[in-house]
Amino acid sequence: MTKRGAAAALALLLPTSAPAGAAAQPTPQSLSLVAPSEVDLEMNSDLAPQFASVLSHPQPGMDQVILGGPAVNPGPQWEGAGLVSFYSRGGYYVGLTFRFTTYFVVFGDSDYAAVFAVRMPDGSVRVYVGGISRFGTRAGLVWLLSGSNLRRVLSGGTYIVHWFDSDADDEVDLGEISLVASG
Repeated sequence: MTKRGAAAALALLLPTSAPAGAAAQPTPQSLSLVAPSEVDLEMNSDLAPQFASVLSHPQPGMDQVILGGPAVNPGPQWEGAGLVSFYSRGGYYVGLTFRFTTYFVVFGDSDYAAVFAVRMPDGSVRVYVGGISRFGTRAGLVWLLSGSNLRRVLSGGTYIVHWFDSDADDEVDLGEISLVASG
Protein backbone atom coordinates (compact mmCIF):
# COMPACT_ATOMS: atom_id res chain seq x y z
CA MET A 1 0.00 0.00 0.00
CA THR A 2 1.31 3.45 -0.82
CA LYS A 3 1.81 6.09 1.84
CA ARG A 4 -1.15 8.03 0.40
CA GLY A 5 -3.35 4.90 0.46
CA ALA A 6 -2.27 4.07 3.99
CA ALA A 7 -3.00 7.61 5.15
CA ALA A 8 -6.47 7.50 3.59
CA ALA A 9 -7.19 4.13 5.19
CA LEU A 10 -6.01 5.34 8.58
CA ALA A 11 -8.12 8.50 8.36
CA LEU A 12 -11.21 6.31 8.05
CA LEU A 13 -10.23 4.36 11.15
CA LEU A 14 -9.75 7.22 13.55
CA PRO A 15 -12.23 7.23 16.45
CA THR A 16 -15.49 8.94 15.65
CA SER A 17 -16.16 12.24 17.40
CA ALA A 18 -19.90 12.24 16.76
CA PRO A 19 -22.46 9.90 18.30
CA ALA A 20 -23.29 6.95 16.08
CA GLY A 21 -26.71 6.96 14.46
CA ALA A 22 -28.76 10.01 13.65
CA ALA A 23 -31.93 9.01 15.52
CA ALA A 24 -30.70 6.60 18.16
CA GLN A 25 -27.35 5.23 19.23
CA PRO A 26 -26.79 1.51 18.82
CA THR A 27 -27.42 -0.70 21.82
CA PRO A 28 -25.91 -4.16 22.34
CA GLN A 29 -29.21 -5.59 21.06
CA SER A 30 -28.78 -3.72 17.76
CA LEU A 31 -25.10 -4.57 17.30
CA SER A 32 -23.55 -7.75 15.95
CA LEU A 33 -20.72 -9.29 17.93
CA VAL A 34 -17.81 -10.28 15.69
CA ALA A 35 -15.38 -12.85 17.10
CA PRO A 36 -12.72 -13.81 14.54
CA SER A 37 -11.10 -16.05 17.17
CA GLU A 38 -12.76 -19.18 18.55
CA VAL A 39 -10.98 -18.46 21.86
CA ASP A 40 -12.60 -15.02 22.16
CA LEU A 41 -15.99 -16.42 21.13
CA GLU A 42 -15.81 -19.20 23.72
CA MET A 43 -14.48 -16.92 26.47
CA ASN A 44 -17.33 -14.43 25.87
CA SER A 45 -20.15 -16.87 25.06
CA ASP A 46 -22.05 -15.77 28.16
CA LEU A 47 -22.18 -12.18 26.82
CA ALA A 48 -23.01 -13.10 23.20
CA PRO A 49 -26.81 -13.34 23.78
CA GLN A 50 -26.85 -9.58 24.53
CA PHE A 51 -26.12 -8.91 20.85
CA ALA A 52 -28.33 -9.12 17.76
CA SER A 53 -26.10 -11.77 16.17
CA VAL A 54 -22.67 -13.38 16.40
CA LEU A 55 -20.39 -13.42 13.36
CA SER A 56 -16.92 -14.74 12.65
CA HIS A 57 -15.96 -11.91 10.27
CA PRO A 58 -16.94 -8.22 9.98
CA GLN A 59 -19.74 -7.50 7.51
CA PRO A 60 -20.12 -4.21 5.63
CA GLY A 61 -23.07 -1.99 6.45
CA MET A 62 -23.67 -3.44 9.94
CA ASP A 63 -23.02 -1.85 13.33
CA GLN A 64 -20.63 -4.24 15.08
CA VAL A 65 -18.47 -4.86 18.13
CA ILE A 66 -15.29 -6.57 16.93
CA LEU A 67 -13.37 -8.62 19.48
CA GLY A 68 -9.66 -9.23 19.54
CA GLY A 69 -6.39 -7.42 19.37
CA PRO A 70 -3.80 -7.72 16.62
CA ALA A 71 -2.98 -11.38 17.30
CA VAL A 72 -6.45 -12.51 16.10
CA ASN A 73 -7.74 -9.41 14.32
CA PRO A 74 -4.82 -7.86 12.43
CA GLY A 75 -5.33 -4.68 10.47
CA PRO A 76 -4.71 -0.97 10.28
CA GLN A 77 -6.79 -0.31 13.42
CA TRP A 78 -3.82 -1.71 15.42
CA GLU A 79 -1.05 -0.37 13.18
CA GLY A 80 -0.77 3.15 14.48
CA ALA A 81 -4.19 4.17 13.16
CA GLY A 82 -4.95 6.02 16.32
CA LEU A 83 -3.21 6.51 19.59
CA VAL A 84 -2.73 2.81 20.41
CA SER A 85 0.05 0.50 19.36
CA PHE A 86 0.68 -3.09 20.46
CA TYR A 87 4.09 -4.65 21.11
CA SER A 88 5.17 -8.22 20.61
CA ARG A 89 8.17 -10.07 21.94
CA GLY A 90 9.08 -13.63 21.05
CA GLY A 91 6.00 -13.99 18.86
CA TYR A 92 3.52 -12.94 21.58
CA TYR A 93 1.91 -9.60 22.28
CA VAL A 94 3.14 -8.32 25.63
CA GLY A 95 2.09 -4.69 25.82
CA LEU A 96 0.27 -1.71 24.41
CA THR A 97 1.17 1.94 24.30
CA PHE A 98 -1.31 4.77 24.57
CA ARG A 99 -0.31 8.43 24.78
CA PHE A 100 3.34 7.65 25.52
CA THR A 101 2.54 5.21 28.34
CA THR A 102 3.19 1.51 27.86
CA TYR A 103 1.13 -1.09 29.71
CA PHE A 104 2.37 -4.68 30.00
CA VAL A 105 0.45 -7.93 30.40
CA VAL A 106 1.07 -10.57 33.05
CA PHE A 107 -0.80 -13.40 31.35
CA GLY A 108 -3.73 -14.62 33.44
CA ASP A 109 -3.14 -12.04 36.19
CA SER A 110 -3.21 -8.54 34.70
CA ASP A 111 -4.13 -7.31 31.23
CA TYR A 112 -5.21 -4.26 29.26
CA ALA A 113 -7.54 -3.53 26.36
CA ALA A 114 -8.10 -0.66 23.97
CA VAL A 115 -11.74 0.17 23.17
CA PHE A 116 -12.76 2.68 20.50
CA ALA A 117 -15.42 3.30 17.86
CA VAL A 118 -14.91 3.95 14.16
CA ARG A 119 -17.43 5.33 11.69
CA MET A 120 -17.03 3.43 8.43
CA PRO A 121 -17.48 5.05 4.98
CA ASP A 122 -20.87 3.31 4.59
CA GLY A 123 -22.11 5.01 7.80
CA SER A 124 -21.98 1.91 9.99
CA VAL A 125 -20.09 1.82 13.27
CA ARG A 126 -17.43 -0.62 14.39
CA VAL A 127 -16.46 -0.76 18.04
CA TYR A 128 -13.06 -2.39 18.43
CA VAL A 129 -12.30 -4.21 21.69
CA GLY A 130 -8.72 -5.48 21.63
CA GLY A 131 -6.77 -6.83 24.54
CA ILE A 132 -3.12 -7.68 24.78
CA SER A 133 -4.34 -11.22 25.52
CA ARG A 134 -7.75 -12.88 25.66
CA PHE A 135 -8.22 -11.71 29.26
CA GLY A 136 -7.81 -8.08 28.21
CA THR A 137 -10.30 -8.53 25.38
CA ARG A 138 -12.80 -10.05 27.83
CA ALA A 139 -12.20 -7.16 30.26
CA GLY A 140 -12.78 -4.63 27.48
CA LEU A 141 -16.08 -6.24 26.49
CA VAL A 142 -17.31 -6.53 30.09
CA TRP A 143 -16.41 -2.87 30.65
CA LEU A 144 -18.09 -1.80 27.37
CA LEU A 145 -21.37 -3.49 28.38
CA SER A 146 -21.47 -1.98 31.88
CA GLY A 147 -23.27 1.24 32.70
CA SER A 148 -23.10 3.92 30.01
CA ASN A 149 -19.71 2.88 28.62
CA LEU A 150 -21.07 1.92 25.19
CA ARG A 151 -22.61 5.39 24.84
CA ARG A 152 -19.32 6.93 26.02
CA VAL A 153 -17.29 5.00 23.43
CA LEU A 154 -19.76 5.87 20.65
CA SER A 155 -19.27 9.54 21.51
CA GLY A 156 -15.60 9.25 20.57
CA GLY A 157 -12.21 8.70 22.04
CA THR A 158 -10.03 5.75 22.90
CA TYR A 159 -10.37 4.01 26.25
CA ILE A 160 -7.77 1.82 27.96
CA VAL A 161 -9.10 -0.57 30.56
CA HIS A 162 -7.09 -2.63 33.04
CA TRP A 163 -8.00 -5.99 34.53
CA PHE A 164 -6.28 -7.36 37.62
CA ASP A 165 -7.33 -10.80 38.86
CA SER A 166 -7.57 -9.73 42.50
CA ASP A 167 -9.20 -12.97 43.68
CA ALA A 168 -6.90 -15.23 41.60
CA ASP A 169 -9.81 -17.19 40.09
CA ASP A 170 -8.70 -16.77 36.45
CA GLU A 171 -12.05 -15.08 35.70
CA VAL A 172 -12.64 -11.51 34.54
CA ASP A 173 -15.08 -9.86 36.95
CA LEU A 174 -16.47 -6.34 36.56
CA GLY A 175 -15.13 -5.33 39.98
CA GLU A 176 -11.60 -6.15 38.78
CA ILE A 177 -11.75 -3.78 35.79
CA SER A 178 -10.80 -0.10 35.84
CA LEU A 179 -10.48 2.63 33.25
CA VAL A 180 -6.84 3.75 33.33
CA ALA A 181 -6.65 6.15 30.38
CA SER A 182 -8.78 7.86 27.77
CA GLY A 183 -8.48 10.50 25.15
